[in-house]
Amino acid sequence: MIRDHVSDIACTGCGACVSACGVGALTFSVDSYGFATPVLTGDCIGCGACLKACPLLADWKAHTKTRAYAAYTNDDAVRQASSSGGIFSLLAYRVLAAGGAVYGAAYDESFAVHHVGVEEPTELAQLRGAKYAQSFMDDTFAVIQKKLASGQPVLFSGTPCQVAGLRAFLGGDDEHLLLADTVCHSVPSPLAWQQYVTYRAKKDATGILPTAVTMRSKHTGWSSYHYSCRFTYPDGTVYSALGSDDLFMRLFTRGCISRPSCAECRFKGYDRVSDVTLGDFWGIWELCPDMDDDRGTSLLLVHTEKGKQYLQSIRERITLKEMSLEDASKFNPAILRSIVPDQNREQYLAKACSADYDGAAKALDKKPSLLTRLKRKLTS
Repeated sequence: MIRDHVSDIACTGCGACVSACGVGALTFSVDSYGFATPVLTGDCIGCGACLKACPLLADWKAHTKTRAYAAYTNDDAVRQASSSGGIFSLLAYRVLAAGGAVYGAAYDESFAVHHVGVEEPTELAQLRGAKYAQSFMDDTFAVIQKKLASGQPVLFSGTPCQVAGLRAFLGGDDEHLLLADTVCHSVPSPLAWQQYVTYRAKKDATGILPTAVTMRSKHTGWSSYHYSCRFTYPDGTVYSALGSDDLFMRLFTRGCISRPSCAECRFKGYDRVSDVTLGDFWGIWELCPDMDDDRGTSLLLVHTEKGKQYLQSIRERITLKEMSLEDASKFNPAILRSIVPDQNREQYLAKACSADYDGAAKALDKKPSLLTRLKRKLTS
């Protein structure tokens, strides 16, 4: 059984093992921080299906002909609504136009994050934008398997471990499936995120939940990490703060609230099991200023011939420039390296998950900022 082979610390919570269990012996539970973990709740027959589906145990090989690009869509509306350059949306439109389905992370009515599927272009908006909490997979893998078996095209977008989990669950590649993983910094606690939404609602709108949350708003810009976190409430009240000032984002980027497995991610690197990797091309303003107009530029890594063909299918609708792999990762170390957990991670997580964000803020304010630490290092 999977729990005898993969520890709680190593488990990524991708859900492949639960989806693969043919007798329903495995189900998902959530730990004290809200992270989904597989638990044995039925009679295991020892078939080994869960072991074959686990991306940590599967015998998979990464693609090794990766090429890097800076890119953005020429559709200004799509680009403005996207976290970076809007390339995900164009790939999604391509799949939808072929009668396919697109799966990605979306908020539910309480702003918990789940993977959902859409089959109409009008539904795609809910999948745009970065969500900074680990998504619940529910029955996504099993549904995708059925769609592929019927010959329906599918685009699946997720974190590298989720993409590796789907591929392991399916037992390999499928000609109808386009896999797009992200440049992942780590996945924050779902419970910490839910508590932050509640915390913000109490601070901003007498406890009333927002009607919209955008953690990567471009109304303050995009270049030089100048995006904002924005909560909009029913009465028109708006909370807005630069990402560098927002409390949740500060905890996230400092490694205070992420899943334990993120500290030793096994799915980093230029070469991956996905067809394409998507992210922000941070630093493009220095590396290639012509590709930066402060409206968002995507980092695109193309790993496979399938990924190359999809890129060619949208080529006339985008602005594109090939870059070196070294430039792609120069300002984006998350491509190659795992997050370093804060030494007081457990304390921060406990505060965040118990809704003590004021206490977390006080503790965080005692720590020198990254800029301060760099200045000290340079002058020492």
